[in-house]
Amino acid sequence: MERWYDQDLEALHGAVKKYPAQTWDLLMPHVERLTGIQADDYDPRLQKWRDAWFSRHETDIARGAVELLILAGQVLAAEQPDELIARVIPLGKSISPVVQEIIIAAYAHLPADHADAGISWLLDDPARFRLGSGYREPEWMPAVRLIKALSPHCSEKLFRRLEDAIIDYHAPEERRDAKHYLRGWRDGYFGHYWGKTQYFLLPALDAERIQPGTAALIGVLERKFENYPKERFLRGGRVSGGEVGSKLDPNLEKISDRAWLKIVTSEKVAESHNYNWIQVDSDHVLATSIRQFVSSLARITKRYPERFGQLALRFPDNVHPAYVSAVLDGFRKKQPGTEVPESEKDSWRPARVETIEAVLEKYKAGDDRETAISFCWLIAEKADENWSDKTIARLVHYARNHPDLETGKLNIHCDKNCDEVSVEVLFQNTINCVRGVAAGAIGQLLWERKERLEQVRTGIEALVSDPHPAVRMAAIEAIEPVLNIDRDLAVHWFCEACKDDLRVAASPRALNFFNYTVSSHIDKIGPIIQQMAFSSFEDVAKEGAEQVTARWLFHGFFEKEFSMCRQGTLPQRKGVTSVAAQLLHDKKYSRQCQDLLLQFMNDPEKEVRGELRGMFRNKDLITDPEYAAFVKDYIKSQAFADDPYYFVWSLKDLAGSLISVADAIFAVCKVFSTTLQEKTRDIGSRYPHMASEMSSILLRLYEQAQEGVQNSKIADRCLDIWDLFFENRVGRTMELTKAIEQ
Repeated sequence: MERWYDQDLEALHGAVKKYPAQTWDLLMPHVERLTGIQADDYDPRLQKWRDAWFSRHETDIARGAVELLILAGQVLAAEQPDELIARVIPLGKSISPVVQEIIIAAYAHLPADHADAGISWLLDDPARFRLGSGYREPEWMPAVRLIKALSPHCSEKLFRRLEDAIIDYHAPEERRDAKHYLRGWRDGYFGHYWGKTQYFLLPALDAERIQPGTAALIGVLERKFENYPKERFLRGGRVSGGEVGSKLDPNLEKISDRAWLKIVTSEKVAESHNYNWIQVDSDHVLATSIRQFVSSLARITKRYPERFGQLALRFPDNVHPAYVSAVLDGFRKKQPGTEVPESEKDSWRPARVETIEAVLEKYKAGDDRETAISFCWLIAEKADENWSDKTIARLVHYARNHPDLETGKLNIHCDKNCDEVSVEVLFQNTINCVRGVAAGAIGQLLWERKERLEQVRTGIEALVSDPHPAVRMAAIEAIEPVLNIDRDLAVHWFCEACKDDLRVAASPRALNFFNYTVSSHIDKIGPIIQQMAFSSFEDVAKEGAEQVTARWLFHGFFEKEFSMCRQGTLPQRKGVTSVAAQLLHDKKYSRQCQDLLLQFMNDPEKEVRGELRGMFRNKDLITDPEYAAFVKDYIKSQAFADDPYYFVWSLKDLAGSLISVADAIFAVCKVFSTTLQEKTRDIGSRYPHMASEMSSILLRLYEQAQEGVQNSKIADRCLDIWDLFFENRVGRTMELTKAIEQ
């Protein structure tokens, strides 16, 4: 979720273009909150939000959110400029350079009749002349784009103000630079401490409107900077970089086996490129290093697995283990992947098991972490192959003896103490250590062939008693298929894995195990759940409370513990609420869940109330008469007031007639015009947009109510609600006026 790729962005951009106002209202408060900090240009806290580091095909979620807001602002500027301006006004004092970047990019798309608004905003703060990050393009370019777009259309008075402001602009660092460059002038080194801003911005002004003196100054500046290399206008001089690839990549398919043998045996190739690369375009660099060549080898092996399996058998015994790991990774494919051209897919074949095991045998001493993990992933993904006893024994050896993970340490979040981290951090480490990945491979083998249990038994026994909790957590993946072989043994191993650390039992993999075994082995599993619910770890206590609640609903177990959790700590109440919200739609448990949620929708803690947030994604709850009373109570609750988004969106998405949910619509409108009245005018929040959506829903209901005489009372109530909205100035009343007039 933290990396967005081309297809993700394509889908997101489509949604943004369709719902620009919603995008702005949802994302801007968070971007402003997270980037509104006092910071200099190089502050690392803002780096991921700027355009300094992202590749052509991958975008960090932080920068991705900024790009979505820019697009939303540009669409609003073109289609609903007044809406955009209304949203920008409350951000006028924002100290976030990221927010300012979004605004200037959006304002550059304002129509001609709104040019004054964009130019006025630019002039409000001269610092806005330089809002770009300065990494990929000069920092003046956002202002250049706005001035080019709007200066031909703004008023004469504003144009003159803008022209004068640019000419008179002096950068904050000008005095410092002047001292530095003037000393250099004496020695024949010429640098310029004034004029860069004017050099970029003055030519952006409408050429038909500038004064003669300005035109002359533009000529002077062009001569002054004509020999300046482009890199001098970027922050910190030349900035290179981008997506790092291997120097082998451009001709990868042409490299012969003999050449590959020279590459993998070369002592001149360093472990890392240390930023010694060739910039091939604005987004890509090519580097020479073992790490980059390994990536190339893995890619070409996936295309020709048998060929490179045979080649790996000719590698010297002391070859760098990363090359062996790359070949093993290339073996994992069962079907041709994206690396294989369409013309070759029909003829593509995976490497033969005999070839794979010959490579494994040749490098059986390779216990380095990379080779071992690649081996385990290979076995896991090809668990249906007829692996030899030697290969299975090697997997068991890794599960029992490999030193990765070290006791007390972590590979992910390695700066933290193993005994204090969350369940999630431990879970992340399960697939980032050799013994953890070995557990997964053992599990996959057992899903395919039950008869392998005795071969891997000692490996499972070692995993469930491993000194590291992350490995014991991973062991559940090896234990789960044993439920189909020897259920009692599987439960015994599970209890063994959990006994010294309840975080193991609170892991995602344990949930299925509980589902399969609680009813049949409550005497063994029950005490673990009881202890979880009262753990000092908040995430464990929440998961324990969820288990207690679910088992109470399903089987009538844990009545005492459930009663305590229902009135218990914050994590316990969150756990109870979470399960009740998930099972609310199930008619078998809905009455009990409704009773629970009536308590928690007004819980004193917002975190508890937040567990109800998504329960109306199931639109049937709104339309089903059995839930009508519950829905009304929810609308009046603090949980609804916290975040009405999902409920309003569910109303908006209802197809067909709204007559059956008229009471719910009226109840929501009443809350917006009373309890949430002030919030509907907070432009930095979701509430104005939600109020606007409700006005549209109300109009739709009004139109439907006029189709039958029996619905005249509903139509009258719609008009009463509009009066109430006007009286209390809910949201943007102008929108209501336009809706009624239409």
